Amino acid sequence: MLVVLTVIALLAGIAVPNFMRMMQSFTAAVKWSELLNEIDGLPYRAYTQGQPIQLNAETASQLLSALPYGWTLSVETDAKAASGIGIGGNGIAGGRAISYRENGWCNGGRITFTTDEGARRTVDLTAPRCAVSAS
Repeated sequence: MLVVLTVIALLAGIAVPNFMRMMQSFTAAVKWSELLNEIDGLPYRAYTQGQPIQLNAETASQLLSALPYGWTLSVETDAKAASGIGIGGNGIAGGRAISYRENGWCNGGRITFTTDEGARRTVDLTAPRCAVSAS
């Protein structure tokens, strides 16, 4: 009986840490998926509200409710796309905001997320629709 309990304890000692890592991995994947869905919905939000939306590091916490605590983002805009659809003069110096117009179109760009653990993930937004493509 003692041998059986020892074997069970050893198996539990191996399985529990792996199970915890697996659960953390699933949780991170769900957070990432929710964040991508919310970013993908920003053009529609601008359209339904009838107002332009500026996505940058300062407005991210208000616009993206799925942004996990401790995560940060940086934005690079696509200058060619911005001039191509007439958004170029958005008043944001250095192209640090993605602008969504009232009609749902945007200037495109790249968003780089940094997690609280230091990992980086990038999302490319292609003008004019700004559909999400994660890399």
